[in-house]
This record gives sequence, structure tokens and C-alpha cells, in this order.
Amino acid sequence: MDGLRDNLPPQASLEKIRAISCEDVGWKASGRFEILESQTDPSSQVAIPVDLGICPVCRKEIMDPADRHFRYPFTSCTNCGPRYTIIEDMPYDRIRTTLHPFPLCPDCQSEYTDPSNRRFHAESTCCPTCGPQLDYRDQQGSPLEGDPLLMARKDLQEGKIVAVRGLGGFLLAVDASNAPALKRLRTLKHRPHKPFAVMARDLTTAHRFTRIPDEAATLLCSEKRPIVILEANDTAYAELPMKEISPDSATLGIMLPVAPLYELLMNDPTDSDVLPFSMLVMTSGNRGGEPICIRNEEALDRLSGIADRYLLHNREINLRNDDSLCALQQDKLQVWRRARGYSPEAIPITHSLGKNILAMGSHLKNTIAFGYKDEIILSPHVGDLDTPEALDSLNEIVDSLPRFLGHDPEVVAVDFHPDYHSSRLGRAIAEAGSLPIIEVQHHHAHALSVMAEHGLEEALVLVFDGTGLGLDGKIWGAELFHIDPDHITHPASFLAAPLPGGDAAILRPARQLMARWLQAGISPPNKWFQKTNIEPSFEAILQQQIKHKLNTPETTAAGRVFDAFSAWLGIAPPHATYDGQSPIRLEALASRSTLAESRILPDFMTYQLNDQLLIDWRSFFSFLTTIPVPDESKAASLALEFHKRMAEAAHSMVMFASEKISSKVVCLSGGVFMNRILCSFLAPMLEGEGYRVLQHQRVPPNDGGISLGQVVCADRETSRRILTREQIFTTIRSMSITGSTRR
Repeated sequence: MDGLRDNLPPQASLEKIRAISCEDVGWKASGRFEILESQTDPSSQVAIPVDLGICPVCRKEIMDPADRHFRYPFTSCTNCGPRYTIIEDMPYDRIRTTLHPFPLCPDCQSEYTDPSNRRFHAESTCCPTCGPQLDYRDQQGSPLEGDPLLMARKDLQEGKIVAVRGLGGFLLAVDASNAPALKRLRTLKHRPHKPFAVMARDLTTAHRFTRIPDEAATLLCSEKRPIVILEANDTAYAELPMKEISPDSATLGIMLPVAPLYELLMNDPTDSDVLPFSMLVMTSGNRGGEPICIRNEEALDRLSGIADRYLLHNREINLRNDDSLCALQQDKLQVWRRARGYSPEAIPITHSLGKNILAMGSHLKNTIAFGYKDEIILSPHVGDLDTPEALDSLNEIVDSLPRFLGHDPEVVAVDFHPDYHSSRLGRAIAEAGSLPIIEVQHHHAHALSVMAEHGLEEALVLVFDGTGLGLDGKIWGAELFHIDPDHITHPASFLAAPLPGGDAAILRPARQLMARWLQAGISPPNKWFQKTNIEPSFEAILQQQIKHKLNTPETTAAGRVFDAFSAWLGIAPPHATYDGQSPIRLEALASRSTLAESRILPDFMTYQLNDQLLIDWRSFFSFLTTIPVPDESKAASLALEFHKRMAEAAHSMVMFASEKISSKVVCLSGGVFMNRILCSFLAPMLEGEGYRVLQHQRVPPNDGGISLGQVVCADRETSRRILTREQIFTTIRSMSITGSTRR
């Protein structure tokens, strides 16, 4: 037993040992060690294995002309390779994977059955003799004769867009140094501004273009191999077309080659005509809003008109799995998109769940979660649920995850918003199975998500994001909660602001700025119409919309405050092309400030209404009309100062609650707290008051973590470990309504 603990293989983890019985099996007599055929036990707790990046030994083999795996793009062992993406059913044996059609050759079979070999029961093992093969196609999908790897590398060098069938789905590859090719990719993909991920040949190359802290370097080289957001350096701006790779921020999302196929694309040892690539753009193989393609026929259809060539193979991908995305937050690594390498690893919790709970997540950045026994399994990133293809992907994961785990859901949890596609599907599942359905308010789920990750039963939680239906009908998104095992209270929020046109105002941030001025009783000077590209005649339309509440929901969301201030600075796009674009530009601008301290912008005012503190933005935005339009030299310092004023507002919310609440733990959740400058101001402020500040690490702070919180909330309600659903809703609803300034 001691040897088992001390001599685990590199990618194995031992969570617990449960000794059932001990008997002498006559080891010396038999002299054999065998893995018997798997049997399904309905009471078992199943671990679904995650996909792993290429290990150093396999990398050495594919580059060694003397090795039988030389240049073989599907080389793997027990320490690396596909798992989750090739599983068709559990238990995880080769017969239940997409490699079942490839019988092992004698050499691979010998390794597979040898306990001393690192390929012993490596279910994805194969070689050029018995395994999958590459296939290269032209723009019309017709096969091309020749070596697929050599042809793909030559086409990349010539500026072509190559659709590559990778580990968890298709990626679109382009030489990262080729500006015209990147411009063309943006045009064809209808992706004008959102950053592209890049793949560096190795860690040394990544160091040339970015500043890499030790923690990030370790993660880049780990078996998880996520994309890591890093600060670009002068070399990146000198040698790469940064305006085409990352137009809105001075960062690069970098990953290292995940699979042998990528290693060989970057540097093929037999290719004397094409030099090794330093960087390749590797962006998701999809059209805007769709999930990544996983099947050859699907890619030939959906990527038609984008890809010039297709690098395909015949190892089927059963479940799509995008690249994970991480960043450094307060010197700690934080997962922003939880997918390959992380999901579907379980999140352990501190108690046993009373029921098997299926949680359907949010509408944006969707993940689902399945909770049973003492753990919660988060699915890989599904994405935004705006297209039929995304809904098909959601249906696939909803079907497969409980089936793989061998447990049926007994409760279904959904977002409180009735029109989310995930909520509609959850209700249909609950109705079909006659299961209880539990609605969870969006920000309540955010709060419980970060608490569950840190094993907390009580905390103050700040939830700052851009959108989420509140229980009073407003769009919440700058909320402070106090949660303990018996109660939830809502002691502070922001004053609601009008959002004329709803989603139209989110897409056009200048509308939000004008609406705040009009709500504050200010008619902006003409210079601001010129700055925001809004016609003066549109002011009257906005006034009528706000006055009569015509398609003008009210929002407390912090993300919308960032939007409006970005519009005032003149850096918000006329029409946002991706979620969070204006705040990302604002953070990037603030990071360029050279002023240690600036004091031009006023504090946000506060007032108390019915035991709730409200942050009043009106005098702040009124003040903005009294100062000159900032030029470029002042904009960065004002952007930085705005972050500090927002941190001070959040600090005042916590200080208000501290008068009545003894908890000294503050958690931060919601997509706005992905902003590293905001957190760098807020965390020290709270720590200076004696608070312990906790942020997400393994679970995304954005809506990718919602499903985890939904499971926790559903468990508390069904097991009566907290208030009943009706009591929770009544408590929050009454506080929200009495704390509102307008109805």
C-alpha cells in the first residue's frame, strides 16, 4: 500500500484508498500482474480521464529517425494523448473508444500487455503500422497526393489558411508572422477584433515574445497545455503583426504544441524546404458563434469559404473539447475557459450531495455540471448558445455526461432567466423524467460557485458581471451577498441605470453613456455627440425610450459602467464585436499609464435605502461633462483612475456590510473580476481591513462557472440545508424591491 502511494505514474493521482479485504494471492507462485476486463458497478464513482498534452518521451520518439514512431502524429502513451475526446462509453477501455477500429499490431500489442512498459494499457496507443493516418484535401475537399505534413507546412509558409483536425476539434492555422494572411482570416471568419490564440514552437520561443512568470512557464509545459494570457514584449511588436493578432490589448494568448501533430507542423525533421515556424495562429475551427468542428464532413461543410486546405485524419473525435484558457490573477493562475486538460475533472466538495443533480449552466460561455456523491463534474466549455450547432453540442454533452458517470439525474437546476436555451432544455429534461426543477438566480450561482471551490459555508461575495436577470426584473451585475448555511442577504448593489434597446445598447456602448447622462438630467454638449458618433437627433429618441420605458430594462451591472466610461474616453467600438470588448480595451489602456496616482475623477456617491447600500453613479457621470475631452496622453491615467474608483466603490459595499456581518472572508466572482487591474486595487484594500480575499482558480469567474453554483444551490434547497426555494426567492425579492430607487 505504501508503494502504491509513493510510486504513481506521472499523470496518476490517488484520491483515496478504501481497503475492502486482504488476502494472500500467492504472488511468488503466479509471478503475474494482470488488468482484468472492466465491469460496471452502478454504485461506483467514475473518473472520466482528461486529454493530456504530449509527454517528453513521446516527443523524443517522433523526432528520432531510428524510432518506429518517427514522424507519427498520433503517438501517445499512458502519460499523454487523447482520452475524453475519444471515449464512446465507460469504463475507459480501448473497445469503448474511437480507436476500436484500429487493431494493435504485434509491436503495439506487446507494449500494451507489458506491465513494465509505459504503454501498458495505454488505450490510445498506436503506430504507423496499425493506427490512424493523415489525409490532405484542397479547398473543394478533393484529396491531394503527397506527404500531408510537408504539403501543409508549405501551404502555411505561403500564407494559406489550413484547417487542422486536432485533439479536441478543428483549428484554423495561419503563419503568425504573415499579416496579409491574418487579415484575410479575420475577414473570412467575420472576426474583426477578438484576439487570436498563437502556438509557440517551444518555451524558448514563447519567452522571446512575452514576459513569462515561473508559474505560467510551468503551466505552459504541463500536461494540461492551456492557452495562457501573457504580456507581449517589444520583440512581439517588432516581429509580429500584433494589430492583427491581438488588436485590443497588449497581450498574447500562447500555448505550446499539445499533440504530436502540432509538434510536426511547427518543426518537421524531414522538411528541408520550410524552416521551423516560430509561431502559428491556432484559432477555433468554426464560424462566429458556432462550436468547433470535430468531424471531417462537418469541417468541409462549415469551414467552406474560410479554409484553403484541410489537414484531416481518420481517428474520430467523439466529444469536442476546446483549448483551455488561463491567466495570472494576483500572481495566481486562474482558469478562464475550462476545457481540454481540466474538464471533466471533478471538483471535490465538503459533503455528500443528497441527490444526483444536473445543472444546465448559463446562456453565454455555457458549461453543464453533474453532481453526485461528494463531487461535481463540470463539462468542458460548450460556448454561447446562439446557434443550432451550439444547441446540438449542448444536447450531446447533456446526454453523454450522466451516461458516462453511470448515474441518472434526480434533480435539474436551471438559471432563473426563463428564455435561456439551457433553461428551456433543462425544463424539458425535468418534465420528461418527472424530476424536480430548481431555478437559481444567476448571481447567487456565481457566489456559490466561488464558495464551493474554496470549501466555504459562509462568506461575503461580490459578484460583478455584465448580465443576469435579477429577482426584481432588473438586470443585476454589481451585487454583494452574505451567504451562510441558513440565510442569504443582499446588503449592497449599484443604482440601476437605463439600458435603451436592451442588447442593442450593450452592442453600442455610446448609447449607455448617453442614457446615463439623460437619466441624471443632463443634456450633453455637442462635443460629446461628435466624440461618441451619435447624431444629436438621436438624443430625443433616447429620452422618449427612457421616459416611457420602451424596451429599456434597468441594469445594476458593473460591466455596463465600464462600457459607459469606455465610451466617454472614446475607446469603445461603435459596435462591439465580442463580449467584454470595451472593458478589455479600457484595461489595456490603463495598463499603459505611467502615473502612480491621479485624482481627477470623483468618488462614486453612496446612499442607504431600506438597509441596502446603493452606489450612485449619477454625480460621477455628470462630472464627466464638465472636463475637456481627454487627449491620448491623459486617457491612460484616467482609465487607471477609473479602475481605482470602481475598486473603492466595491470596498465601500463590503465596509457597509461589515457593520452587521462578522464574516471576514470576501470572495470575488463574475466576469468583471477577470480584470486584473481592478483586482490589484480591490484585494489590498480589503486585506488592509483584515479580510481574507478569495478568487476563482480552477473554475472560471465568468459564466463558465455558473453550473457549479447551480448544483450547490439545488443541493441546499433539496436537502433543506438552507432556506426553501420559496423562502430564498422571497428574501432576495423583498430586499431587491425595497432597495430599488425606481419601479
